[in-house]
Amino acid sequence: MGALAAEAHVRPTARTPRVRILNNALIALVLTMPLVGCARSARDRELDRIFAHQAALRDTTASVVGVVVDDATGLPVRDASVFGEFTGGDTDSTGRFDVPHVPAGTQSLRVAKRGYVQTSIQATVHPPQETQVLVRLRRAPLPCCVLDGRWRIVLTLDSAGSDQKPTARTAVGVVALSRTYPSPFEARGARDDQVSAVSGLHWVDLAPFFGSQIASDVSTTVFGSVDSLFARETEAVIFHGDSVHIDFVPRISHGGLSLAGRLHGDTIDGTWIQRAYCCGADGTFSMVRESQDAGHLPLPPPPRVRVRDTLPDSVAGRVFVRVWDEARQRYLTGRHGFRLARNKWISSFEHGSQPDGWGVPYKTHAGRLQVLLEEFQCGSRRIVLDKDIAVPFRLRPGADSYVTVRFNALRVNAARTYDNTDGRSCTQSDLDSERIP
Repeated sequence: MGALAAEAHVRPTARTPRVRILNNALIALVLTMPLVGCARSARDRELDRIFAHQAALRDTTASVVGVVVDDATGLPVRDASVFGEFTGGDTDSTGRFDVPHVPAGTQSLRVAKRGYVQTSIQATVHPPQETQVLVRLRRAPLPCCVLDGRWRIVLTLDSAGSDQKPTARTAVGVVALSRTYPSPFEARGARDDQVSAVSGLHWVDLAPFFGSQIASDVSTTVFGSVDSLFARETEAVIFHGDSVHIDFVPRISHGGLSLAGRLHGDTIDGTWIQRAYCCGADGTFSMVRESQDAGHLPLPPPPRVRVRDTLPDSVAGRVFVRVWDEARQRYLTGRHGFRLARNKWISSFEHGSQPDGWGVPYKTHAGRLQVLLEEFQCGSRRIVLDKDIAVPFRLRPGADSYVTVRFNALRVNAARTYDNTDGRSCTQSDLDSERIP
């Protein structure tokens, strides 16, 4: 390249005809074009590599899709875990699940949810066709007892995990649980007699294990706000007779502890793990109930009020959204976004969780707005639209606006995404797969 650049600065002389200079310039242009093209296509080449890998997976693996229902009632079971050797998924509100990239052949999948007896199913996979299954879960025995009270706990460290230097092998403290104590989550959901949940606080110094009360990790997600009691929060459930599960710092994805054991009278024995991306600490624990009364528990501070909820009716209103699919002739459950004033875009808000297809309302400034539908579920596939469906509306101060988005799942174009590399749109066969008996 240095020689070519030098040729471009040669001036015509009696010994250097202008034709030769032009020829050299053309050679330089031809030789540099591939380099420019390579630089521009680096991202495309990386995408092609990813998509080629995914194409290979499509040739050797396929999805197992289906529905999990209650064996006694036939009703769908939500939040059940369906998992194979390498991949898994959870059921949605309709009991449907999609486990991707299951290898060809006869494979075993396990299905589990607290309050039900774990079961295994056999699925024969023939790529690239999806395999459809129906899973029936049997109810487990009712919880034997309650967990309310004040417990003394001893945690024993068996494995320190990676990059952690414990200064002690034992941590001793107190766990206080009460069904009258507010859950660290905004709502527990519908009451389920199969699972008895209880909340409270723990006073266990975990710094000798991890160097701090909450173990560090490469990344973590916090649900809700962090307050003075955040690192003490405890959530416990008893199910399937005497099975117990306890979470320390339940509103953090990585860094807290999860304990699993069995209750015998006033004693719980079991094992614990550090919730971590990889190679967290683990050990055993024992809890002894010292009193049926949890004692005085400091209450958490009131939740932060969202700014939009404090907007006065003189400048704001509420928006209700639902989405109707002409192809399926029903309202859909999913998420949507909004485009506000000055082209500000926000997401994601749910629709379909309330009667008649409506979602939880969103309060915002009055004015001219748009509801944006970016994606929808088509059978077991997530379809991202090539072009958002936008429905404009006007929100007046102090008023409620009800917006219905209407579209036909079979008549919209799909974008090319990581899980839809060829941009295949929704088909009737995809929709037919939803009708699993």
